Parts: sequence; structure tokens; C-alpha cells
Amino acid sequence: MHGWILCRDLVTDLVVEAYIRSGGGQFVVLGAGFDTSVLRRPQWLSSLNIVEVDHPATQAVKIERMARLGAPLPANNFSRIAIDFETESLADCLARPEFQGHRSTLFAWQGVIYYLSTEAIKDTLTAISSSTPPGSELLFDFLMPDNSLQPREWPREISGWHDHGTSGRAIHQLPYRTKHHRTAERVWL
Repeated sequence: MHGWILCRDLVTDLVVEAYIRSGGGQFVVLGAGFDTSVLRRPQWLSSLNIVEVDHPATQAVKIERMARLGAPLPANNFSRIAIDFETESLADCLARPEFQGHRSTLFAWQGVIYYLSTEAIKDTLTAISSSTPPGSELLFDFLMPDNSLQPREWPREISGWHDHGTSGRAIHQLPYRTKHHRTAERVWL
């Protein structure tokens, strides 16, 4: 595992813990993949409604692997919603009962946007901003071409580079404000 992934996960954990201390009520992991934060931090379930949103095929593999390891997913305050970000609307997914749209929500979107088209990213940002109350937050990462892995190191093809400039422009076209922007150098130090 690359160090930047561990660092990214640590930053996410710290942001979630600060969010809980501030009284936040819901945590949504977009593109959850094989994230195990719910298993690593079961105390979060006493404070948060946690929703993992990901492709159904990825969810199936994760559930099968967890069952094989004897690590069941929690039954309370935890749910999964299936989506293909390229072909389905996150707004439709967030209309499902698993998502509590009246609650302040922290969204984590880690390790995902560099595989998506700019249009899919904009659609997701729009869905988040239109489906949540003021005070909700979005934590995401992006790759900068000069700080990334070589293409042969990626498990699948990257659809495009979404750096702070392009991501920032997309965010500022919507009702978002930047709370923190951390470069790799600032996170590592």
C-alpha cells in the first residue's frame, strides 16, 4: 500500500472525529470500495448514521471477502447504497430512506474522482449540495500530475487529472466554500 493512501485515510479519520465532536450526525462514504473505517472505528456508529455508496459489483466483492474473514458489517446505524457514478444519479440514491437528508452530513469522496469524467464529478457535487442542509461537509482528494504514480502502477485507467484548479472551479460554481486545502507536502509534515 502506498504511503499517501495511509495518510489520506488518517486525514479522513481525523476529520470524521472532529465532525463527531462538532455534533455532526451522518457520514457518507462515496465510492467506499474496500474502506474498513466502520470496522476500525465502531464507536462512530453510536454517534453517526453511516452510509457507504459504491458500485454494486465492488460492494458484492467486499461483502463476500468480509464474510470469508468472519468480519460482518454492523447492523445498526449502517447501510449501503449501490451506484455507478458514471451512469446513475447520486441525487436519486440520496432520496432513498437509508440517507437522512435532514441531517448535517459529512461526505468522504476519497480515491474516486480521478477515475470519473468531469461531468460525473459536477453531477455528484450538485447532488450533494442540493440534498443536504447547510453545515454539511465534503472531504475529497485529487491527483496532481507531477505528484502521482506512474500509469503502470494504477489498477485501472485514470480518466483525467482533476487538480485544485479544475476541482476548485467546479466547486465554486456551486454553493460550496473551501474549508481546508492541503497539499501532499502539508499533509506529510
